[in-house]
Amino acid sequence: MTVAKRKNRMISFRLSDEEYEHLVNLCETQSARSLSDLARSAMQNLIANGGVNGGGDGIEERLTHLDGRVSALDQAVERLARLVSDDGGPGK
Repeated sequence: MTVAKRKNRMISFRLSDEEYEHLVNLCETQSARSLSDLARSAMQNLIANGGVNGGGDGIEERLTHLDGRVSALDQAVERLARLVSDDGGPGK
């Protein structure tokens, strides 16, 4: 069992009521144990990705993934079109 490293530094910042509610909702949807865990996770992601703009690695990966899925869909549509045209089309 991994022992969590003790946290001994604290950062404090102010939020509007609306910002706070958004974070509480995000905490629930992300299944974070607490707002602190959510904030810590977000900071770790920022650090891992090189900051807010971070070189776009995550975006590039997502675009590559989406491009692959669009290509797969395009191929599936072409196969379906061939099947329909070879079969004489609907209502044969």
